[in-house]
Amino acid sequence: MRIVHWQTSITADRPRALDRRYLNIGKDGLKLKVEEESGATWILEFKSIQAWKFTSTECAATIVAALPAHGALFVVEQSSWVAELGESDVLKKAKHFVIGCRDGILEVLAWECRITSGVNELVDEWTAVG
Repeated sequence: MRIVHWQTSITADRPRALDRRYLNIGKDGLKLKVEEESGATWILEFKSIQAWKFTSTECAATIVAALPAHGALFVVEQSSWVAELGESDVLKKAKHFVIGCRDGILEVLAWECRITSGVNELVDEWTAVG
């Protein structure tokens, strides 16, 4: 397992720098709104979700210790979580995203993530190839 910084337009200087404003999951996917320390807000929309989990701050010490010291958005390469779920064509397309918030850590296995600013402008997008 290798955790790398996920390059986005969101500014965060440490793993738990973002405030979680809301987290919704529905038939269209998972939507997370976060706020930077500057007050800028961002909406992350995950589509084609294979799995997700939110670990509260009180239980996230092991996860936080494994994260790089700088940033709050990461991608896990060679994910043990993906391996645990087994081999499938669906999981081969999925990326393991990790988002650090003040109240916990969100992990998502998804094919796609769109990031828009709080004023609904598309800023970053990641989509599975294949």
